[in-house]
Amino acid sequence: MGRIERISGDIDADVYAEVEAAVSRGELASPNALVRALVTDWVAHQHADDPAKVARIRALIDASRSDPRPAISAEDVFAELEARYADPA
Repeated sequence: MGRIERISGDIDADVYAEVEAAVSRGELASPNALVRALVTDWVAHQHADDPAKVARIRALIDASRSDPRPAISAEDVFAELEARYADPA
């Protein structure tokens, strides 16, 4: 991950209460986790139109479309995942 930097900001009390409630419900690990996720998503969005990244995604889509193997249903995929990661206990 590299070096960690700290940022801070002010938010309205009602917004903070919503964040704290989400932490209490287990939806968020912490307020910091939310800020980290939001900033990470924002940074990714800033580079979403990078021509090299767009070209790579298009190439992956094209490769998928031209794959001669038959499609696998979502049900089969989930069944395989559940079997693979089933609790051995």
